[in-house]
Amino acid sequence: NSRGGLNGELSFSTTTSPKAEPIQYTSLNPNFRTISPNHVAPPPPNTVNSSTTTQSPPQISIKSTGQYRAYSPQHFYQNRTLDQYASQSINPITLRQLIVFGRNLTEERIIKSGNYVRSELPVRIAHRIRDFQNLPFIVGTNPHLAKVYDLYWFAFEKLRKFPPIRSIEENNEWCKTIKGLLKDHLVVIPQLAMGIMECSEHLSGEQIDRFMNTMLRSRISRRVLAEQQIALTENWHDSSYTYDQSENDGWIGVISTHCKANEIVEKCAKMARSFYKTFYDVEPPQVLVDGQVDTTFAYIPDHIEYIVHELLRNSIK
Repeated sequence: NSRGGLNGELSFSTTTSPKAEPIQYTSLNPNFRTISPNHVAPPPPNTVNSSTTTQSPPQISIKSTGQYRAYSPQHFYQNRTLDQYASQSINPITLRQLIVFGRNLTEERIIKSGNYVRSELPVRIAHRIRDFQNLPFIVGTNPHLAKVYDLYWFAFEKLRKFPPIRSIEENNEWCKTIKGLLKDHLVVIPQLAMGIMECSEHLSGEQIDRFMNTMLRSRISRRVLAEQQIALTENWHDSSYTYDQSENDGWIGVISTHCKANEIVEKCAKMARSFYKTFYDVEPPQVLVDGQVDTTFAYIPDHIEYIVHELLRNSIK
């Protein structure tokens, strides 16, 4: 048996005994490939029953990381770099702070915001990796959850290695990096859902709720930080952009300071009613907006629209 260094980059175990244990190999390096955890080395060819005969090395077949995942204790529990980040506390930020900070954009503020996001994202994702590691081992080997775990590890390595931002040009590169990661992580929600569903017999309802709530809340917060930095950078490069609180839109990054309650409810009601007409061929009830219909507030429109749409769909159903 042989083990790699504590940095978790390499771990493997082999045996040539007749009753061989599965050969396992795992690597954080994307250039390496993963050997099937279910693979058992066949006996070497032309074996002669003789005490003086030396057996040739076992034959192994290699499969892509997308098919199998072999976990090593080193990868899970002994990564000192992950410990350094997972032991740090998260620095929360409110919607109001994002609004106040983004009202008057300057080059200094863009760079300062970029460095805050650069320092915060690795810590937040390290906490989620640790949550994966605290799952029962059999749950962690589920291919859907393993894919999310790999995505998080890759993002963690990429984020933590990005150097400090000192110029707008470096901030532009940072935004390209997080844009790519946001795109890569679009598959996280369906993969998490399928993985947890397949592993439901190994977790209690309370454990599932706690794990999924933590994952989803953290995902929302990370995406808000990343998308806000990207949007502020785009605003900075747009020579025609100026924030005017008296305007109807009042956008600061991804935040609208003039969300209109009436318009949001009517828009979501239209989508919810159309859904039931199209897929169930029924005439859904009308949605009436009452109360202070002229109310405006600051929020992220995509988030509030998703919430209202789900509430209305459930109510119509």
